[in-house]
Amino acid sequence: MGGLFRAPDRRVKLQPRQIRGFLERPPAAVRVVLLYGPDRGLAAERRSRLLRAWLDDPDDAMAVTVLEADLLRGDPARLLDEVQAYSMLGGRRVVRVTEAGDGLSKIVQAVLDLAVTEAPVLIEAGELAATSSLRKLCEGRANAAALPCYRLEERDLEQAIREQVQGLGLRVEPAAFAFLVAQLGADALITRSELDKLDLYMGERRDVRLEDVAACIGDSSALALEALLHATTTGDAGTAMRLVERLLAAKHAPVAVVRVLQGHWQRLWRLRVEVERGVAPAAVVEAARPPIFFKAKPRVLAALGRLGAADCRAGLEALVRAERQLKTTGLPAADVLRQTVLRVTAGPR
Repeated sequence: MGGLFRAPDRRVKLQPRQIRGFLERPPAAVRVVLLYGPDRGLAAERRSRLLRAWLDDPDDAMAVTVLEADLLRGDPARLLDEVQAYSMLGGRRVVRVTEAGDGLSKIVQAVLDLAVTEAPVLIEAGELAATSSLRKLCEGRANAAALPCYRLEERDLEQAIREQVQGLGLRVEPAAFAFLVAQLGADALITRSELDKLDLYMGERRDVRLEDVAACIGDSSALALEALLHATTTGDAGTAMRLVERLLAAKHAPVAVVRVLQGHWQRLWRLRVEVERGVAPAAVVEAARPPIFFKAKPRVLAALGRLGAADCRAGLEALVRAERQLKTTGLPAADVLRQTVLRVTAGPR
């Protein structure tokens, strides 16, 4: 299958927002992709996605030639030979270079200068400074791309988890999703592993509740978090404050607790809107999607009887303000959480 990767006519600057599309369908003209940065988990995830995009069978070991950087330093022509070699068994091939650094810049440039190659090159490096010759080469050539692999920011982490959850066909209720984000952190490889474990745990069920996430990924404090959700909406201030202290002692980040509370109050608000449209509370609870866990139904019904839609919205707005305070004001996080939980638990005035 000759002539797969030809030199393009012009340089294409890859923006961060374009990385997802690039990984799903890398341009045929791009013959070298550099993955660099400290997050090895994210690099592994992106390597896996590129192999799936390039190869008919990404699990076929014969389709991937792995070359260590040390080998290429002693025999740089080996890389040129590999990218120009035809597949012995037909089908596509990928040449993977590991532990790369600036010492490979000249041979990578030679690959990029070839008119035609038979296989793309996937280069994996650690942290590379902006002045790195290898990084600058891959960023500056039209037939190469450089993808940074740094720990994800919160918004990017949420989007990454949402995409993976959707890819697995799982439907996660808001409180469970917020708990997932808080528990998984920003390591892409661990996130993928834990979500695969959740998928296996769910079996044929696709609607994921907080109870499911707690059983599969969380710890005993997840049960305290679930109990806190219902304590705030049923007005049990004493229980709510005891649970807050338990979560703080277990080193739960106050902002993560607030985010989970937001998901719960948002859902309750939507259910209460349906009640105020004339639907019976029991019918609203039974029709909820994702389904409400049977043990939680009495507490949800109690909350729907206690709070109006305006009350639910006010509680949700208080939680949003608390998240903003936690992120911008520098106030003691534990105190912000305590005051907010007291405020929303107090309910209608």
